[in-house]
Amino acid sequence: MSPALLLPFTVLAAAPSISSTAPDPFAQGAVAEIVGADFVDGATSVAIGEVAQQVVHVEVDDVRIVVGADTPLGAQTLVVTTPSGSASTTVTVAPPAPRITRVTPDPVVLGELATIQGEALAAIDEVTVGGVEAVVTEQTEALLVFEVPFDAALLGEQDLQVTSASGVAIRSVTVSPPIPTIDAISPNPARQGDLVEVRGRIVPVNVALTIGQASATVLEVENDRVLAWVGTDVGVGPHDVVVKVGTLTSTPEGPLYVEAADGALPRVEGVYPSNVSAGGTFWVVGSNLAGVTGATRGLTVVACQKAMCQLGTASAEVGTPLHAALTAPGGAAPFTVQVVDEALAAPVITGTSPSPAFRGQTLTITGQNLGTVRTVAIGGRTQSVTFFSGTQIDITVGATTPLGSETLFVAASSGSEPVAVTVLDPFPTEDTGGEADVAGGDTGGGGDVVAGDDTASGTKGGSDGGCATGGAGPGALGAWLAACAAIALARRRRGRPARGRRAAV
Repeated sequence: MSPALLLPFTVLAAAPSISSTAPDPFAQGAVAEIVGADFVDGATSVAIGEVAQQVVHVEVDDVRIVVGADTPLGAQTLVVTTPSGSASTTVTVAPPAPRITRVTPDPVVLGELATIQGEALAAIDEVTVGGVEAVVTEQTEALLVFEVPFDAALLGEQDLQVTSASGVAIRSVTVSPPIPTIDAISPNPARQGDLVEVRGRIVPVNVALTIGQASATVLEVENDRVLAWVGTDVGVGPHDVVVKVGTLTSTPEGPLYVEAADGALPRVEGVYPSNVSAGGTFWVVGSNLAGVTGATRGLTVVACQKAMCQLGTASAEVGTPLHAALTAPGGAAPFTVQVVDEALAAPVITGTSPSPAFRGQTLTITGQNLGTVRTVAIGGRTQSVTFFSGTQIDITVGATTPLGSETLFVAASSGSEPVAVTVLDPFPTEDTGGEADVAGGDTGGGGDVVAGDDTASGTKGGSDGGCATGGAGPGALGAWLAACAAIALARRRRGRPARGRRAAV
């Protein structure tokens, strides 16, 4: 058998192939990756736009390079070459990715210029602070100047980010408020109890305002604007105005000329409820409220009387205490209320009994959604609640409750609609000491009985020896006359003259 013939042969490696590249675009000076097959360690070269690149890593399916600073920009042909052949694809080359080396000042200040030092800054097309875009005022390869957005939400630690086609650079910065300044004060002059508006560079965080030596009540604060109430403790005359933002204090400006309060200045003494469900109504009670025409902080005036106002919350901010004010020709009245995001179940009054009601007597209120009511007021005076359920409330009519036809409301998570009640002093009782009991605190010349004198048409004091209604409403007149007649009858039975007539001589 003939020996086998062995012939030498050479195994040829496959030519390289490219399946993908990253990132897109390639940035000058940055690392880029080429993914494919049949790359040869130690024998693979890469060129972009005919410019050789620095190969830093080779595996059979992966090549990594550092894109040269002299690589042409734009769309270029990338070629990978091995001893077995070459493969090509098209890539986009961009300027280097930006780099931040320093930011001044530290901290940066809202509304003021800040400077970024670094590399590849000329290609930056967006600068943001805490996600809010900033305006660029100057830009070179190594320096970029921008204006810090005037937004109080940015106070504190924020990310400063610069973005170009080649990538992003991020650096943490601290943002602080500027020293406040005052540009305008209006109106000037202003009365004690008026609202004044102060404008300037004012960040709406921890703002305080002083007029002379007195602190003003700050009601609204926005970027560049403060609305405040001039207290009645501010003296009449000229005063400097100062704004503080935290520990930063403005230069005094003014003077603001303060005049004496108007005699019709409204005043608020109570808010019911002080936490009201969104969309509900609430009541404020006080004095000089009949002339109220508006309210601040998105609150709406539903109706006002001399001692109370009903306000709506449909347009008010939800979730934080509102420092608001009623406004009237005679001035403003500040108060605080909070609108909360809770289910609205407004109490509804369907009836009251008895009618009229007497001071010191139990008054029963019937209706729906009364189980959470905690406040009942008549004529602006809160009452003592002795019983409540979902459909009924009992109160004791207070001794200082205004007399005559008055408005009653109840308050839970919302205020009720108003209802009218008539309030009188207790019925007169037969006296045993020679003097008739006095209703409403007034007697006539002959020890007369006088009913409710607190109505618009009431007159105090009776005729000499007569039973007088003193302005009691028409519905109560019969009851008062019956009481007087009962006293007269009792006296005649004991041989005493009725106080409604003089005794015969």
